[in-house]
Amino acid sequence: MFVSLKAIISTTIATLAVIGVVSGQNITIVSPQSGQVIRAGDVLTVELAQQSTTSSVQNIAFSTGFSSRPTDTISLGRPLGGTQFLTTRGNITFQINVPKASEFIDGISNVPYEFKVAHYYFLGATSTPTIDIASVPVSVQQ
Repeated sequence: MFVSLKAIISTTIATLAVIGVVSGQNITIVSPQSGQVIRAGDVLTVELAQQSTTSSVQNIAFSTGFSSRPTDTISLGRPLGGTQFLTTRGNITFQINVPKASEFIDGISNVPYEFKVAHYYFLGATSTPTIDIASVPVSVQQ
């Protein structure tokens, strides 16, 4: 039972990822920029550019996180939190509180980090649930 449930969940996640790519809907991270230094405990302004080839996209939420494993393309790393948005066109801006150094579960190391954003939305007339993940390399310091 556990193996089949795990297979179902994996297949569902993979399907949602493919739908996001095929749909022409995606987000890119405008800010923070690639290579930006982010300090633990600071307030970080996040700006996302939303490109869509369809007008039938309904945003549900965005989740953010830091990952010290750049090769991990399906995980947010350590989640920071999420926020809900009304459906808008163009760029979306919001702020997050970067955890203090003592609150990073694995501590802060000198390895490169990926700042990641997961975008959850409904697509099309059938409101198909979909997810995109965007990332940008950053440096996290105390």
